[in-house]
Amino acid sequence: MTAHRIGIVSVITGVIMTSLVAVSVAQTAPPASAEPHEMQSPPIDQQIKRQIERKLSEDDALHSVRVMVHWQMVTLRGIVPSLWAKDKAIAQAAAVDNVHSVVSELMIAARESDRDIAEEVVERVRRYVYYSIFDNITVSVDHGMVTLAGQLREGVGRKDLVRIVSRVPGVTAVDDQIEVLPAGDDRVRARVAAQIYGHPQFQKYTFYAKPPISIIVHQGDVRLAGVVNSPLEKQLAKHLALHTFGVLTVTNDLQIEGQATDSESSPSAEAASASR
Repeated sequence: MTAHRIGIVSVITGVIMTSLVAVSVAQTAPPASAEPHEMQSPPIDQQIKRQIERKLSEDDALHSVRVMVHWQMVTLRGIVPSLWAKDKAIAQAAAVDNVHSVVSELMIAARESDRDIAEEVVERVRRYVYYSIFDNITVSVDHGMVTLAGQLREGVGRKDLVRIVSRVPGVTAVDDQIEVLPAGDDRVRARVAAQIYGHPQFQKYTFYAKPPISIIVHQGDVRLAGVVNSPLEKQLAKHLALHTFGVLTVTNDLQIEGQATDSESSPSAEAASASR
């Protein structure tokens, strides 16, 4: 009986000691590895954040952009005025040393209407230094997305025009559908321009900063675009172009001042031509 009790006491004592050892091991063991997103960001994140914020603060269009960095992954948030500003913020963040990736949650501030955007885009295209009577760009805008169509001569800065348009406030995207015309038609272009603007009826237009008749030439086929004062001028311009050496056909898309087309009179068609 006594031996039996001693055996039971020994077993109980062994169980207690084993439990104490297990508790001790559990208390001293290192914690399980945390998931990366639960771990504290390394000090380099703050360094990256300061460098990006310093760069962005140098541009008035970007000073309100918020920067977050976690494990060298950058997130940009806030409102910027244009597509160009958005792209610039992303590029500047990506250029900072040790940045692994950049996520943009930037929003572009909306304009009152697409028509406002279209008017400003057209004006900037017209002011482009290489844009001339031999080019014809049309502009349409749908919820801030600008579509550029029409024709530019070879060698004219197509990419420059897209960049200029992307800087217009409210522009969210630029769809470049511009056709590039070969330089081989330059002689025909010059002859048609001399025929039209050298005529007494049209000499008054040569004093304009941007003469209103655009002459688009592609392999001998001529298209006239823009605005003239009367039906007589419209027909005369076609006649002069058609009788120019090297011209095969003439498409007369000239409009009469004060006579809007259906697309221009429709409030839902936010479109314009840089020839006018």
